[in-house]
Amino acid sequence: MTPPPEELAKVEWDAVVIGTGVGGATLGYALARAGERVLFLERGENYLGNPRALRGDYMETLAASAPDSSEEDNFRNGGRWRGEIFDAAQNRYFRPFLGAGAGGGSALYGMLMERFFPSDFTPRRFHAADTESDLPDRWPILYEDLRPHYEKAEELYRLQSEIPDPCRRGEALRHIQKARSHHLATRHFERFLRWKKIGVYTPAFACEWKDECRFCQSMLCDKDCKNDAARVCLRPALASHGAALLSGFTVDRLEADRGRVTAVNGRGPDGREHRFRGRRVVLAAGALATPLLLLRSRSEHWPRGLANGSGTVGRYLMRHLIDIYFLPSVWNFRKAPQNLKELAWNDYYEVDGVKYGTFQPFGKFPPGGLAVDDLLFEMKQNIPGWAMRGLNLLRPGLSFALEKLFAHSGCAAPIMEDLPQKENRVEEMPAGPDGRERVAVHYRISAYDRTRLKKFRRMIGRALFPYPTIRFPMAETCKMMAHACGTARFGDDPATSVLNKWNRAHEVENLYIVDASFFPSSGGINPSLTIAANALRVAERLIQEKC
Repeated sequence: MTPPPEELAKVEWDAVVIGTGVGGATLGYALARAGERVLFLERGENYLGNPRALRGDYMETLAASAPDSSEEDNFRNGGRWRGEIFDAAQNRYFRPFLGAGAGGGSALYGMLMERFFPSDFTPRRFHAADTESDLPDRWPILYEDLRPHYEKAEELYRLQSEIPDPCRRGEALRHIQKARSHHLATRHFERFLRWKKIGVYTPAFACEWKDECRFCQSMLCDKDCKNDAARVCLRPALASHGAALLSGFTVDRLEADRGRVTAVNGRGPDGREHRFRGRRVVLAAGALATPLLLLRSRSEHWPRGLANGSGTVGRYLMRHLIDIYFLPSVWNFRKAPQNLKELAWNDYYEVDGVKYGTFQPFGKFPPGGLAVDDLLFEMKQNIPGWAMRGLNLLRPGLSFALEKLFAHSGCAAPIMEDLPQKENRVEEMPAGPDGRERVAVHYRISAYDRTRLKKFRRMIGRALFPYPTIRFPMAETCKMMAHACGTARFGDDPATSVLNKWNRAHEVENLYIVDASFFPSSGGINPSLTIAANALRVAERLIQEKC
């Protein structure tokens, strides 16, 4: 039982961790296991102990059977962020599919966790023709620095795989257990790819594969077999290592003098204000929320925002350039109990000395009605009301047609590395008229990235031909924000970065950031395992410093 906030405020914690996603929960768990007093502050709900949590299906689907619940309650109980993002380049709002609650985005993720390649840590040499970005020659750490922590993270999240990646050049990945067999449609697709001489493999998944596992991507797991940050790290930290969690708590600002954070200020679910103190403060609220909190923490000591002497907080936003491919099939995947997120390849990760990215499975697509609602929300911002009323009449037919397509299609997502540009940034906005939180994103794809994207698409198209596919070009939109990163980058130069190599703020001796904000380049692959491994690396350093 968590003590009331008034009691928690009396303690001087070894670490106050803001956010319980992969970065925050992993680091907090490691510190708590080492005997440190850790307080987690989480804006969303703790679904682990919430009997009203909406699990095992899409929040919208489950909420339809509970008409008495408010929309705000449904988002909170479904582990979802209710806010809106203003895409400045498109001059429109959209509602992203992002996690909010215990486990952060990992509570909804597809459980795919993979290492970056060694080349991701020396990015500039693979983009010699780029003249628009501030891409560093190398990260402050290299692959070998992170290798032992990758191994620990793979063991911690109990990763399982079946077919190794031939592009890993013979590197044996420890702690990878064997997954279960593939769906018949996947085996058919695998034979096609091998015929095309593609180096297909099975990605590593953080899943227990319990009986009747539905592979709960985009939803909270109802069988306790998704190895997300809440289940793997937060739960044991609370149950066995003396950590405390205050959920439903909104951090408003960090108090700081010229060199240290002195307090964390915020509001509980009842609106009452509270103030917490810690020897260290760890930010892990995500690459959108973390920089905004620093910018909100302006003071006489920090007129441009806390730890923002470089002027780079909130800038260098990256998000990956992601398309969606539908792979039509005779099988009805809605009835398939198996995981359909099974095959990937990295043949085009590096081509002729240039980095591109990966081709990864996307799993089952959401119900058609959700896609239509999302489309109508965006359209109503730009068309007259009378036209919108007519489109609403078409909603049932559109939903039916899309559901037919989604039900009989596998999905895949090519992911391409995008490069850091200073003008790509996140900014705070006033709340919407209905009280929804709003965030502004300024993001432009550079000419160099557009050229690479065009070539990447051509390579993917040739690899898939003549397999029937339908490509949705999503890369040009900002709707795919789950891989957002780079908004508080680490580096060796305080003039061009926010953090040092140990993820500590250059100018604030007790402030650390361990979510994807620290990435100086985005890599071309899912970031979650790198976030977890780095959190373990930083935790090890903090534990050694205490000794």
